[in-house]
Amino acid sequence: IEHGSTVLFGETRLIYRISKETEHLYELDKLGVKVLFVTTSHLSPVMRRNLEQAWQCPVVTHYGLTEMGLGLAVDCPRGRGYHYNALDVIAELIDPETGEVLPEGAEGELVFTTISREAMPLIRYRSHDLARLTAGSCACGSHLETISHVSRRLESLVEISPGISIYPTLFDDLLFAFPEVVDYEIYLEKKGERPRLVFAVELVRGRENIGRDISLQLQKMDFIARHFALPAVKTVPSGALKGGAHFKKLIRVQ
Repeated sequence: IEHGSTVLFGETRLIYRISKETEHLYELDKLGVKVLFVTTSHLSPVMRRNLEQAWQCPVVTHYGLTEMGLGLAVDCPRGRGYHYNALDVIAELIDPETGEVLPEGAEGELVFTTISREAMPLIRYRSHDLARLTAGSCACGSHLETISHVSRRLESLVEISPGISIYPTLFDDLLFAFPEVVDYEIYLEKKGERPRLVFAVELVRGRENIGRDISLQLQKMDFIARHFALPAVKTVPSGALKGGAHFKKLIRVQ
C-alpha cells in the first residue's frame, strides 16, 4: 500500500483477517486499492459483502492447484463461477466413490488433465474439490465451460449419519455476519445421545453477550436443530487462532 499498490492478492481468510484487524485503524477505502484478489479458501457471500464494503472495491476469486501450476481459473464477471484455461486443461467431474464420469450439471469431484505441459503432465488428476461444470455460452459472453465456486472438499466432509455430512463453510455466512468475528474453528463432540458442535470464535474486538447471540443464531439453523444437541460457542481473543490457521479448514472430531 505504501508503494502505491492498487491490487491486494492473497489467501481469502488472511485478507479477511487483515481487513478486520485494520478497518478500525485506517480508512481502507482511501488506500487506493482498486481490487481484492483472493484465493485458496472459500469466499462466502457475506465475507465478500463485508470486504467490498470495507475496501469499496470489487473482490475477485481465483481457483488453482499447486500441482497445476497455481493459475487455472478466475471469476466470471457475472459471478456464475470460474472460467478456466480450456486451451491447456481438460476438466471433468467424476463420482468420488466410483470414478464414473458425471453428466453436466451434476456435482462431483473435479479432475484435470493437462494438454501442453511437458515437464510434469497430469492425467485425470483428482483435486478432491466438489463442484459442477456447465457448458455453453455464458452471460458474460464467454463460451468457455464454467466451474462452480468450490465450497467443499472431500476431506472437509464429516459424516454424522448415513447420507448426512457437515463441512466448515456451511457456517461461514452466519458467523461472519457478526462484524466482530475474524475467524473460527469447529469441533465435533460425539459424547451423549446426540453429537454437539463446539465453535471457537475469534473476535477482533469484544462485545458483551456476543457468544450467547451467536449461539442463539446457530440454534435457529434447521440443520443443527435436527441433527445436533445445542451448540456451544467459546469466544477467544484477537489473534488466538492466527498462529494455527489452516487455509483449508477441517472440522476436528473429539
